[in-house]
Amino acid sequence: MIKNILITVLSFVVLIVITSCKKNIADNSPADNSPDVYVAGHEKNAAGAFVAKYWKNGTPINLTDGTNTAYALSIVVSGNDVYVGGGELNGSGPYIAKIWKNGIATNLTNGINNGLVHSIAVSGSDVYAAGFERLPVGEIPRLWKNGVPVNLTLGANEFGGAHSVFLSGADVYVAGFTIVHPVTGGPVAKYWKNGVPFSLTDGTRRASLRSIFVSGNDVYAAGHEETTPGSSKFFAKYWHNGTAFNLTAGTTPEEIANSIFVANGNVYVGGGIQTSAKLWVNGVLTNITSNAYASSVSSVFVHGSDVYAAVYENSMAKIWVNNNLTRLTDSTYLAIPSSVYVVTP
Repeated sequence: MIKNILITVLSFVVLIVITSCKKNIADNSPADNSPDVYVAGHEKNAAGAFVAKYWKNGTPINLTDGTNTAYALSIVVSGNDVYVGGGELNGSGPYIAKIWKNGIATNLTNGINNGLVHSIAVSGSDVYAAGFERLPVGEIPRLWKNGVPVNLTLGANEFGGAHSVFLSGADVYVAGFTIVHPVTGGPVAKYWKNGVPFSLTDGTRRASLRSIFVSGNDVYAAGHEETTPGSSKFFAKYWHNGTAFNLTAGTTPEEIANSIFVANGNVYVGGGIQTSAKLWVNGVLTNITSNAYASSVSSVFVHGSDVYAAVYENSMAKIWVNNNLTRLTDSTYLAIPSSVYVVTP
């Protein structure tokens, strides 16, 4: 069950790019005071392996050489430093969870245990990474601080994964899911505040959190929950201080909320319904793509008054900015954007 969920998470990994609404992201020479837009993701090469990379203002920068499949799943910029979290296959062995700082990789797992970083956050000199590591006893949600694993509180025979980390002052929030073996119910949508767990669902229906955002005393989390036990149909939803809000009708298997961002008093959630990329603002839906091609929003970001969404559509990585959708890649090779970060230089 856990393995299937983690594979599903990887399959939905998508990008978020952020760019000025007055300037096309493909232009690599932004005007003064225009934000720098960083997008992490991965693109297949001619040999069929994914290359971990990021785009800065539309220009691709490879993090791996394409020998082994690798994923770039999260990006953060702090000062002059660019941090990317993800993982790379250890030859024919498991994935190694990694963080790249300015293109230099640091391994968080040993290459014996399967692991990935899904999300990173930076505060000063401290770098936090959330993901999972498969230990001999099973897959566990994992938090690393400066490369050192920090255990999240788990019950007996409880396993799972972590999809998102967020820093608010001195507090560290991690969101994901857990499940108890032997399995008697579904995965539980859960987050941890400084290691203390908070369950948002009761396990009677399958659920998971993909993203967490904290604003003041308010905790927002986005994810999905099965409509009825065993139905394989899901509500895309978010929780505000534990109160759930459904974003979709729950009539299809592929209804997901991948990312949440709170700014200017508004709640932005990005995700998808079947093959259409969606953005909800305070629960009101905006269709970013049609149902013509498989697509989804992997991440949302708000910079000033501009709203950005990283979009996967028709095998391409794209960026949506205030109703304008621009390609980062062509369709020669499959490209999946996963995370976006915007800073003003």
